[in-house]
Amino acid sequence: DRANSKVRISSLPALTLACMNGHLSLMTQLLQAGANIDLMACNGSTAIGYMFTSDTEENLNDRIRLSLSWGASFFPDGGLCGTSREYCIRQATTDGEHELANLLKSELGG
Repeated sequence: DRANSKVRISSLPALTLACMNGHLSLMTQLLQAGANIDLMACNGSTAIGYMFTSDTEENLNDRIRLSLSWGASFFPDGGLCGTSREYCIRQATTDGEHELANLLKSELGG
């Protein structure tokens, strides 16, 4: 399935790369084409987890909201990047991103 293809160089799903790099419109196109929001990279992390470990802060709230609206899940062990729901809430709070922390705590966030 092309929407779930992985980029050969990084072994990351195309959606994960779009999420990490702040490409909201590309994320939308990939999701509409059938990309799996919870497709795991080889280290067990998903797109939503990579957004919390990426340096790209541009439109982060919008990217997280889009991912959650498409059913993104958090996994108890959080993969190798340590991105459980609790970790993401703690990271958002630590970074002063209270709106994002509230979004993650909301019904939409789990």
